[in-house]
Amino acid sequence: MKKIGESREDYLKAILIISDGGTISVRPSEIAKQLNVTYPSVTRAVKLLGGDGLVEYDACGKIVLTDSGKAIAQKVLDKHHRITGWLLKAGVARDKAEKEACRMEHCISDDTFQKLHSLMKDETF
Repeated sequence: MKKIGESREDYLKAILIISDGGTISVRPSEIAKQLNVTYPSVTRAVKLLGGDGLVEYDACGKIVLTDSGKAIAQKVLDKHHRITGWLLKAGVARDKAEKEACRMEHCISDDTFQKLHSLMKDETF
């Protein structure tokens, strides 16, 4: 999968979460609220994501993930959940674990993530 950048990954992840796993369309206002960004920021991001073939949107503002967009969003969300879990097991407070996992999910390579995942499956805390 092509690396698309942290901001675009955040938008895809938000759309996946809001859309109940990609089963319903979402509106820009819902994304703006989820990410705490402005409506024009969402409009710009959706156009970029559409140009990348990661979302589709119509004139009414309904946004859906394409299969490619959903795959990237799911991958980022899976990383987020696993990293949050590891941090919680290590004793990090939930708020801090969530915030740090959100940053780490973007910068950790797939290879390193898989190695950590393999290691953590066998670890007990």
